[in-house]
Amino acid sequence: MTTTATNTREPSTRRTKSSKNQTATASPPTAGEVVLQALLAQTRALREAECKVRDGDPKGITKMRVAIRQLRSILRGFSRILDRQVTRPVCTELAWLGRQLGEENDTQRTLIELKRQHDALPSELIVGPVFDDARTQLDQLAVSSSQTTHATLDSDRYAALRQVLDWPPADPPFTERAARPAAEELPKSIAKALCTLDRHLLAAQALPAGTERDEALHDARKADKQLRYVIDVATPVVGKPARRLGQQAKKLQDLLGEYQDAAVTRPVVQGLGSAASAKGHPTSTYYLVDALEQVRTDRVLEKLPRRLSSLYDEAAWLPNAASLQYDPGRSVARTESGN
Repeated sequence: MTTTATNTREPSTRRTKSSKNQTATASPPTAGEVVLQALLAQTRALREAECKVRDGDPKGITKMRVAIRQLRSILRGFSRILDRQVTRPVCTELAWLGRQLGEENDTQRTLIELKRQHDALPSELIVGPVFDDARTQLDQLAVSSSQTTHATLDSDRYAALRQVLDWPPADPPFTERAARPAAEELPKSIAKALCTLDRHLLAAQALPAGTERDEALHDARKADKQLRYVIDVATPVVGKPARRLGQQAKKLQDLLGEYQDAAVTRPVVQGLGSAASAKGHPTSTYYLVDALEQVRTDRVLEKLPRRLSSLYDEAAWLPNAASLQYDPGRSVARTESGN
């Protein structure tokens, strides 16, 4: 019995040592492996969020749109690793899905922002049934957009998209670069995403205040989101430089998000003011909220140069850093603000 016990334990010990050695000498992940795992994770997140939407969870729409953006960012941001001929149609369908869900999400965000402004104003500055009027108008919009959302999720087009997103496919659409070590290849995808952001910032910098510049800054924010998501995928294998750059990309995203929220809210407030006027209700509070949202955009533009300087400083390690053209010192804030 003693011999049997000894013989049983010894092979177990040897297997444990062998397993540790295999772990220690395991090959580093390839770029394709890292990207495929990211796609799997976001596909799961999309399906979980879809369940929340169908169950009536108010946060489900936001979660679903985040998963859609992240999937698109991975498919587009890693075009060095994924075959664009295969991924481009998938990105097109994801963009369609995002637009279908966007109306409900934007209505929810606008209502939250109006409630925030309403609660922050001194009572003596609130003239008339401002929030009640706004709530009535936006609730009607919310019902319509919710119907659009559920019709989309029940559509054949969405069913086809879900089938395409059945990762991993038997033959992943990898390019030859997918076999390269992730730590060497993924920084090049980060650099490419940063170049895209750089182009959008240049475009915004050249425009005067107004709707066109608002749209250009929104495009810059979307490019920054893609940069951030690409960095998130790469950080586990690239390490500290990517993590620090990702933190700056997140801060820029938040700042440009403030600008976009205000840019979206202002025309809604102006429309609500017109509707209130047609009913014979006071409109002065709507004008005040509109002016406060304008101040909000101006403050973002004042903070933008410093935020962008921090991001570009953290990007100095990337292979294309010297080719970036945007000058944070010459901000769009130097252009006179529009109305």
